[in-house]
Amino acid sequence: MLFSYVFVNYVLFYAVIFFVCVLIIKYFVYHFNNNEIEVLENYQSFEDNTI
Repeated sequence: MLFSYVFVNYVLFYAVIFFVCVLIIKYFVYHFNNNEIEVLENYQSFEDNTI
């Protein structure tokens, strides 16, 4: 029981870190490449394929 509790917390911890990293990447891509629509479209299609 204790092991599964620790394991779930471990997974949630890294899931939150991953989610924050995705938000940061989205912000930087939007902020620095907002004049390059093609780059945004390529990133969006890549994101759609990974989910």
